[in-house]
Amino acid sequence: MFVPIRVLVVDDEERFRLLMAKLFTTKGIHVATAASGPEAIERLQSGEDYDVIVLDIKMPGPSGLDILPDIRALAPRSQVIILTGHGDIQAATRALQDGVAEFLLKPCSFEELLSAVHQAVDRIRTTAA
Repeated sequence: MFVPIRVLVVDDEERFRLLMAKLFTTKGIHVATAASGPEAIERLQSGEDYDVIVLDIKMPGPSGLDILPDIRALAPRSQVIILTGHGDIQAATRALQDGVAEFLLKPCSFEELLSAVHQAVDRIRTTAA
């Protein structure tokens, strides 16, 4: 049975969220978006379930790294991919130590992000099997 991949894109840039939603949808991936960390947390608290959460670091309010513990608590099965234009070695190290599946820097091609999403989903399905 085919189960579609579910992705949550968390980024404060509306144009980026809309573009990612369109591109993921063309690949048969179910996508939701959140404009901020608190909005993403609300989605998770309401019981929405995602295979992969694509998370920006630098956003107004709490950063992506600030909400990572909440994401881990609310969605322990979800894989998190950091996609940011504001990364540095310290942020990448912290994110990877906190269990992030991938740390990608903007600009990154959609193909690279899509590949990271598929690898993350493969990890989930391999662990669940």
